[in-house]
Amino acid sequence: MAYVLRRLLEMVPVLLIVVAATFFLAHAVPGGPFDKERPLPAEVKARLEQYYGLDQPLPKQLGNYVVNLAQGDLGPSLKYDDWYVHEIIGSRVGVSASLDRKS
Repeated sequence: MAYVLRRLLEMVPVLLIVVAATFFLAHAVPGGPFDKERPLPAEVKARLEQYYGLDQPLPKQLGNYVVNLAQGDLGPSLKYDDWYVHEIIGSRVGVSASLDRKS
């Protein structure tokens, strides 16, 4: 039992490192979530960045991301209007589970 508990406690810093590395790598990629074929007006882009919290400094964004991730809140979808990521994942889990049972 002590071995299992120790391994679970060791998992926490590893997960935090993976989350931070993924976060910073995603921010290091050129472009952004609102860059499309046609550029957005500056005020629209600024409002979108404010809504999604992308106007804050990176350490604050990372802190918010980790706190929200720990609560199961993956934030609003950038692709589907009026949907949150956890709602999208939840709506498709049943389909994925039924496909897994058939194989």
